[in-house]
Amino acid sequence: MALPARYLTPGTQVSTGVFRPDGHWLAVGDSSGTFRIFRIADDRIVDDPTTFHVSGYLGETPAFSPDGNTFVLSSVPRDTPIGQGEGSAHLEIWNTRNPRAPLFQASAAFQPDGAISGGNVAFSTDGVLLATTISDSIDVWNVNPSANTDAVCATVGDVITRSQWSRYVPHEAYRPPCARPNAVLPYVTLGSQQGS
Repeated sequence: MALPARYLTPGTQVSTGVFRPDGHWLAVGDSSGTFRIFRIADDRIVDDPTTFHVSGYLGETPAFSPDGNTFVLSSVPRDTPIGQGEGSAHLEIWNTRNPRAPLFQASAAFQPDGAISGGNVAFSTDGVLLATTISDSIDVWNVNPSANTDAVCATVGDVITRSQWSRYVPHEAYRPPCARPNAVLPYVTLGSQQGS
């Protein structure tokens, strides 16, 4: 077995890597929270990597969506003010449509305060569901925006009335945000399923 030709995360204790499904990019994270996205051509790394930093990243396995346009990982930010999610495991969601310029999209807490580590993440083959693991639980998220809109509307209930709209949004035409209030959804979204 040949020795590695290049150390991708020099000077760090924990490293993890995942290929983008098209095989042309490799994302590598290290214990400092630095991620590097390397371009792959002719079966080797070419060019300098694109880098970005994720606070509280602890080395768990990240994932690309099947289309490669989204990169997700878990982290446990330690710089959050007390009482505002300190120690909660978070999902970090990045737009990697252009891997040379990843764009931060969102961060969502998915475990209670006091979590000691993040977890692994994995997409379903169609990219609609995202599973996250930590301790003894598995959380399943629906990452389809339209399904999440339906879930919010189903949870909230009644749409805003014309009278309420006129009072709070007087300069806009009436456009209730929930076209189908109280819709019955085929599966749980934005929630968690506890493992046994």
